[in-house]
Amino acid sequence: MESAQPQITVIIRDVLGGVATYWANLLNELPSQTACVILVRDKHDHYAPTEQLFGCKTLQFEYDGKLENKTSVYRRLVNLVPSATTDIIANESIHLAATAHCCPAIRIHFVLHGDSHYYYQTAERFSDFISLYFCVGNQILHILKNKNIDAAKCCLLPPCIPVPNPPPALKKNSHSNLKIAFIGRFTFEKGFDCVKDSIAQCAEKSLPCEWTIISSNQKHEIAPPRAKNITQIEQCSKATIDNVLRESDVFILPSRVEGFAIVVAEAMRMGVVPVLSDLMVFKAHPFLNDSNSFQYSPDQVALFVEAISELDADRNQLYLMQQRAFRDSAKMLAPDEIASLFTARITLSKPHQTMPRRELCSRLDQSFLPNFLVVAIRTLKQRMKSFNPAVGNIEKATSL
Repeated sequence: MESAQPQITVIIRDVLGGVATYWANLLNELPSQTACVILVRDKHDHYAPTEQLFGCKTLQFEYDGKLENKTSVYRRLVNLVPSATTDIIANESIHLAATAHCCPAIRIHFVLHGDSHYYYQTAERFSDFISLYFCVGNQILHILKNKNIDAAKCCLLPPCIPVPNPPPALKKNSHSNLKIAFIGRFTFEKGFDCVKDSIAQCAEKSLPCEWTIISSNQKHEIAPPRAKNITQIEQCSKATIDNVLRESDVFILPSRVEGFAIVVAEAMRMGVVPVLSDLMVFKAHPFLNDSNSFQYSPDQVALFVEAISELDADRNQLYLMQQRAFRDSAKMLAPDEIASLFTARITLSKPHQTMPRRELCSRLDQSFLPNFLVVAIRTLKQRMKSFNPAVGNIEKATSL
């Protein structure tokens, strides 16, 4: 029989301190349903541990992303899940989410931060089997509907951040330079080249821009000129990032903003104009990305430089855009409001139907290791059998 009160295990991949802060705000508003929080990190990440944020049992899970294969990583991760768990909430680790829900005794809730077409693909593949929560703007649901995804199976959770007291006062840009910040991971060299080309063209046009680059790129020799370059984003404290945003007029965020939605929300709260790194300027809302491509081109660089030129020529326009960002941030829900929505959805959720392994593998990307699925399913079955006899009825989930 299903437990009257869900016992939740939260699995968080903390890309930045802002992600952990978001979850701490949310979980602290939930009733005492959280059995455990598991913070997942690559040993090559160097940000400070954040377990002190949570008021419940917190475990640190570390793996070596360079040496350890996925099978080993996720087998160890599954072993940390308490046996009394009825619900798993994950903000990444789709491998685990896609595997664990094969066991009908555990319900999986996958919370997606940011605007990425990868997430739309996830929704298309797994919306029948995983509860999806998008921590982004309303435009996401419109896009999902256009992709023939049942919006009723998804729940919109706008980013939540503490309301500052008192709220920051917006001031018109009185200094001579436009201050631009880029915070993100340069996954592809072309992404770095795009920003570097933008900096160079702004300099060629004598645009008064001050750049601050915070990235994980350790190649100092390709650091763009005329810019303050801060590498190792994982080592940056939240206070450091907040200070950069507070002094910025424009904030460039990655086109795949998985862990950055909360940072964007805080930037908007500070009145910073958000711009996507594929160089589409958001004049109304930071998550209105209709681009179907993450390719960078000279045309996009030129478009960005033109937009910066317009903002430099008309500081009143910049001020109006900053005001709009600040007003939009005020529409974001408080942690207790989101907790109420989230709890209601979890309470109403039913155990997911079983997905045969063949169908599951067909939905996963080719990069996922099929043999890890068997290991994880069997491990979950063994650990959950003593808690719920229904786990024994996997319906050949591990059969070929």
